[in-house]
Amino acid sequence: MLELLLALVLGITLGTLTGLTPGLHTNLVTALLITSYPALGLAPEPAIVFITALALTHLIIDYIPSILLGAPDEDSFLATLPGHELLLKGQGYTATLLARQGATHGTLIALLISPLFLIFIPKIQALIQIILPYLLLFILLLIIFRETLWHEALIIATLAGLLGSLTFSLPIKEPLVPLLSGLFGLAGLLTSLKTNPALPPQTIQPLKEYIPFTTKFLAWIITPFCSFLPGIGSGHAATIIAEKVKPSSKEFLYITSCTGSMVLVLSITTLIALNKTRSGLAAALDILIPSFTTQSYIILSITLLLTLALTYLLFPLLSRLMLLLITKVPYKAVTLATSFILIAITLALTNLPGIFVFITATLLGYCTIQSGIRRINLMAALIVPAITYYLFN
Repeated sequence: MLELLLALVLGITLGTLTGLTPGLHTNLVTALLITSYPALGLAPEPAIVFITALALTHLIIDYIPSILLGAPDEDSFLATLPGHELLLKGQGYTATLLARQGATHGTLIALLISPLFLIFIPKIQALIQIILPYLLLFILLLIIFRETLWHEALIIATLAGLLGSLTFSLPIKEPLVPLLSGLFGLAGLLTSLKTNPALPPQTIQPLKEYIPFTTKFLAWIITPFCSFLPGIGSGHAATIIAEKVKPSSKEFLYITSCTGSMVLVLSITTLIALNKTRSGLAAALDILIPSFTTQSYIILSITLLLTLALTYLLFPLLSRLMLLLITKVPYKAVTLATSFILIAITLALTNLPGIFVFITATLLGYCTIQSGIRRINLMAALIVPAITYYLFN
């Protein structure tokens, strides 16, 4: 029991550190543990607790730098857009609390429905695989033609789709890192450096925002269907929901964080139900657990609940500390430092083809911002490869 508690604390601690570091992904830590734990003589159970606690903590804490610094991870990149907008209105703390609320609800709902998920998903998987590419194509066209300047949006979405398809077809190490860091990270940071906005005083108060139940319910219903298919994830789920309810910036923050945590938790259920890995967490668990048992499922569920509770309490303190930091230092200096960190980590994680993708994605993201087209059109970089995969495989 002591080993499990130590593994939980260590997982939350390292998850907090990786979450607060712009661009650093938890998959690196889990990969190191998977390769080293046999030599260290660790039992599988503490390793399972550690990886699960690290993954969930990282996902939740990562919303803080994504929103306050504009430096996204692959699970929080969509939160960068409305979150940074609220930061520039003096509502950065509120934005982070909305992300925490969404991630909390998503984790709890995913745990609640996971038994049903285990029963029904294997039965409807084939049907959803047939429908999904056409649904994604419909959503993509809807996003494009909602723009006033739809001709420009069509060009941007086409270029993003081509870039995404090329990224996943080339031998690129960690392909999502250069793609998303360029489209949604560095492009926005460079724009901030150019405009040099003054960061207004930030309002620090308990969360009082009301998220309509319709928005929450759609997130809870749609996300499970996007959580067990390869190539489909929280970004696709958030895009589908956003086009349905046309959310405000605050509602969109809730949606992105809710879908992110649901996909993370349900990826474990997918591994159990279909024996298919859908995330770095699931891939790690697949290696550590030869066959899932009821005991494994209980350990994972308890770990997720304890991690959620502790992270929920820690989150506001970390958010306030980072807000204090960025308000004490000139915002341009913070933005410049974040840009260098994001570039350094991206260069460290990828290879030469990935660097070209990073540069191209940054230029495309920057041009999108300058054109006035919504950056959600850049989601074509993920949607088009997913459509292609399901139509031709």
